[in-house]
Amino acid sequence: MWLEMPLVQVKPDLMRLPLSPQLLGVEANRRLDYTKLRMKNHWMRYQNSEEMVNGLRTSYIERGEGPLMVMLHGIAATKECWHHAIDRFEGEYRIIAPDLPGHGATDAPFTIYSLHYLSAWLHDFLSGLDARPATLLGNSLGGALALRYAFDYPEQVQRLVLVNPLGLSEHNPWRVATHFVSRFGNAVSFIVTGAHDQAMRYLDDWVVRDPWDENARGALEYMMDQTHAKGLWPMWVGLNTLTSDFTTPAQRHHWLNEASQLRIPTLVVWGEHDRLLPSQDGLAGAKAHLPHAKTHIFHNSAHVPMLEEPAAFNLVLNDFLQEHPLPGNLL
Repeated sequence: MWLEMPLVQVKPDLMRLPLSPQLLGVEANRRLDYTKLRMKNHWMRYQNSEEMVNGLRTSYIERGEGPLMVMLHGIAATKECWHHAIDRFEGEYRIIAPDLPGHGATDAPFTIYSLHYLSAWLHDFLSGLDARPATLLGNSLGGALALRYAFDYPEQVQRLVLVNPLGLSEHNPWRVATHFVSRFGNAVSFIVTGAHDQAMRYLDDWVVRDPWDENARGALEYMMDQTHAKGLWPMWVGLNTLTSDFTTPAQRHHWLNEASQLRIPTLVVWGEHDRLLPSQDGLAGAKAHLPHAKTHIFHNSAHVPMLEEPAAFNLVLNDFLQEHPLPGNLL
């Protein structure tokens, strides 16, 4: 049973560090001024749309026509992390990629965050757009959300694509804290100054194998600007969700038991060099608890293979979609 709190829009003073004038001067729920953010890459041509979801302003990208494909990002990322996949599949699918609550240009409600809360938000968001059923893609926290949504609304999910998803390992995910401590200086420097180089050093060879690579850098820098403008809200959403859903062994056991009951066509992919959610743990969990899922490992990626190896990722994704075609009445 999850604790539900009303969505209350508040000034995010509690989520700001006093040593940061930038953080103190930016409100989490204001509209991001895209003209002041870097727009160096072709993918910034995407139109950002907004939908009110139970009073929560939700920002999203919508491209293409055809069967529905929904793309869900991870903690402290934004919808733009999917731009390579959007470019590849917008000619065949209606693609919707939202910013999760507390991220990007979506509002940051003061509430108890959990996967149940996010699943209900996603259901209401897609219902408002008449956008169901769907093929769901999710990375990291977005992968866990895709799974939760499939548990809650199985009739609304046609296919699942889980990219380095949170929650498949039987190990406690708090090992990430050790790395955070080791690069605490880079994290604080980025929070205070917004300097891309500090964030790149924090991500380097942990979340992204090479954040300076041309495939990833443009999207990473854009997401950094949005995350810095949002203050500590993205990390709060992520940490709050972790504590709500994965703290105890009993919670993790129940989650994996739910996963074992899924019969939706599923693809699980992982970057071999992921040190946030190690591939050996995640793929072992997938084979144990999603035995019908197809798995693939990307040998030159860490936590975000759709950014790090976009051509290879899109090829694997397309092969999976072709192997599991939709019924004619759903095309």
